[in-house]
Amino acid sequence: MKNASLNATDDSKATKVADRLQQEFDLLADRWERETSLLSSPSRKSEHPTHQAIVAMGPVVVPLILRRMKRRGGHWFWALSQLTGEDPIPKTLHGQVPDMRAAWLQWGNKRGYC
Repeated sequence: MKNASLNATDDSKATKVADRLQQEFDLLADRWERETSLLSSPSRKSEHPTHQAIVAMGPVVVPLILRRMKRRGGHWFWALSQLTGEDPIPKTLHGQVPDMRAAWLQWGNKRGYC
């Protein structure tokens, strides 16, 4: 019975950490989207301090980015490439945002992120 109690405590702590991470990510992502919504340059969007703060959170935010991108879209391509070291977007699709998004979501599905 003691092990079950410890597991429940560990699960509770893990849930709190995950919830905190989700909240921090959502706050930063909302701010980044709000503050860069009028920018047309993807490089300027990716250079924004809030975007940099999201990337600094590390690979743990990859599933959060993919879920958000699936629900709301967004230009998360640079962040995903930085965090994963990959780019599943074929050159023929560059500039075609819906197709670029689909390529990343397919990548995430294959790796169990989505």
